[in-house]
Amino acid sequence: MVEVSPFKGIVYNKEKIGKLDEVTSPPYDIISSDMQTELYGKNP
Repeated sequence: MVEVSPFKGIVYNKEKIGKLDEVTSPPYDIISSDMQTELYGKNP
């Protein structure tokens, strides 16, 4: 039988990061090469 274990989620501190879209990205399978270049230039 498969054993399922809980895990801690990631919670961002909006006071430190500002906008959430500056530290996250879209799903990998919808990122075009132009979008990838744009994302690489953003906040790591």
